[in-house]
Amino acid sequence: MLPNAAIAGLDVTGSGKVGEAGGANEVVSPGGEDRSAVERVLRTLAARLLASGAVTAGFEAAVLERERRYPTGLPTVIPAAIPHTDPEHVIEPGIAVATLREPVDFGEMGGSGDATVPVRLVVMLVLREAHAQLDALQHLIQALQDEAAVRTVLDATDDADLERRVRQWLQAPS
Repeated sequence: MLPNAAIAGLDVTGSGKVGEAGGANEVVSPGGEDRSAVERVLRTLAARLLASGAVTAGFEAAVLERERRYPTGLPTVIPAAIPHTDPEHVIEPGIAVATLREPVDFGEMGGSGDATVPVRLVVMLVLREAHAQLDALQHLIQALQDEAAVRTVLDATDDADLERRVRQWLQAPS
């Protein structure tokens, strides 16, 4: 799994516009506070994927709906989320990764509905084959157990550095 998009230090609580603001990625929701931080994270990653040609225009709505119905927050040593959706929305398989400047409360995967996880790392799966999702999820969950490697990913200084660190992390033998 190689990154199609990487966003280091995404700030969904800031007051800037999408893009560079003082050297950091900031996002503000059009329409004000009614959009959740989770939605802003997912929309930002989906937009990067769409711009790179990796997904169809329907990917964003599909990943938002799936996250609403089946949350993907994982209470790993360093909390993470693994959002994904159906393969029909994927053109170029891979992943999109974001480190979050401040934790964002994602619903807990398999949780009771109200349980949340303060996520610092988001790894969005972008897969063309449904059977590949289970293998990818298992691989990521195992990789997320390596606290030192995940901290190295979180320490990325910019998008290119994050992409390099993610490639090393996910290609390392588990």
